[in-house]
Amino acid sequence: SCTSSSYDFDGTYSNLKIGDKFTFSDGTIGYKYTASIQTNIYTTRTSTQTDLFNLSSVCGVSWTINVGIDLLGKNCSGAAIPPKNTTLYNLYNIMGNNLYIGTSNTDTHPATVNMIPMYVKQ
Repeated sequence: SCTSSSYDFDGTYSNLKIGDKFTFSDGTIGYKYTASIQTNIYTTRTSTQTDLFNLSSVCGVSWTINVGIDLLGKNCSGAAIPPKNTTLYNLYNIMGNNLYIGTSNTDTHPATVNMIPMYVKQ
């Protein structure tokens, strides 16, 4: 079951292309893929989180509870969010009922996936 989140992320992508097979160090097989980022929307869901984001000037924007902000092209705490239509390189692995996704890069595919399941088939 899920608990209430203090903020949500909603990203949309286009031009998804599944590429070459990739063998992970544990011998499992995944696939490389690319996609073009279209939106990168964060929405604060609590007044505490909204106040914290505003106090810290997160991404240099003014946060309002339950109002999504597209962060494409912004600098957020030292991390540059790529602009719209940037091609992102990533890879995925399916083990059992779990889908694992890497951390996207703008220039090359990562070599590992994040081991916290992004999606779990029920």
